[in-house]
Amino acid sequence: MMIDIKAHIQEMLPQLSRGKRKVAEYILNNLEEAAFAPAATIARQAEISESVVVRMAVDLGFSGYKDMQENIQLFIRKRLWVADQFRQWMANEAENADGYLRVVEQDMQNIQATFKKIPPDILFQAVEMIVKARRIGLAGLRGALGPNIIFYVFLNELLGNVNLLTPGIGISYDILRTWNEQDLVIGSSFLMGKNFTLDILRFAKEKGCQTIAITDKPDSPLVQKADLTLSVCVDGPFISYTAATTLFNVILYLIGKRLKNKAIASLEEIAKLLDEEFKKQYNEED
Repeated sequence: MMIDIKAHIQEMLPQLSRGKRKVAEYILNNLEEAAFAPAATIARQAEISESVVVRMAVDLGFSGYKDMQENIQLFIRKRLWVADQFRQWMANEAENADGYLRVVEQDMQNIQATFKKIPPDILFQAVEMIVKARRIGLAGLRGALGPNIIFYVFLNELLGNVNLLTPGIGISYDILRTWNEQDLVIGSSFLMGKNFTLDILRFAKEKGCQTIAITDKPDSPLVQKADLTLSVCVDGPFISYTAATTLFNVILYLIGKRLKNKAIASLEEIAKLLDEEFKKQYNEED
């Protein structure tokens, strides 16, 4: 469970020894660095031994330095809400009528940067995992749910074995209850800490399922629960899901290309069913 690490350290400061207090104060003043730097680096900067850094983390109630660092990472991520992101964006906004074009340019940059970060072999590996899976689950909340729904609709039209995993009274866990190594769960989460998507990936791993994480941070907790990670850029005045949607479109294309005639036949069957349903409803209205 994430705690307010800054408030916790400040509360515990009087109880720490001089050396540990020195480390704690350095972390308070350099929280972003402490979120990713190894204990040896913090020790060097605070001019103290590495063992003191580790013992200080234990004194604060953590199992060790890594446990404290993970909490700091979650704290930083939770602190950057959409309002903060929007405020930072507006602070750099030029005072002109065409300022909105900067959003378009950023989305284009996000797409380009995303596909530079994802090596082709990793992308093709993700496609193979999806095609070979007996069943597929898609997990995502809030903004990530939008791209997930689009992906779910068309992926299910291609494969017919996809489940959209959303919060409910145990419904997602009920779906995964009988899944195993033949099945695949894909979790999408951006700028978030511990949440439903992380819990779903953790449960899927416990069941032996294969897992793919789609996230914007290399240090995201989702990465630890994933067999494969696809990194997406989400920069913008709000969290941008343009690159994530494009990634899903590319995956759908590669799956269709991989399945060839089978994919075309499946899409034609869906089109026929939709056409028949449309005609049925149209006639009933008449």
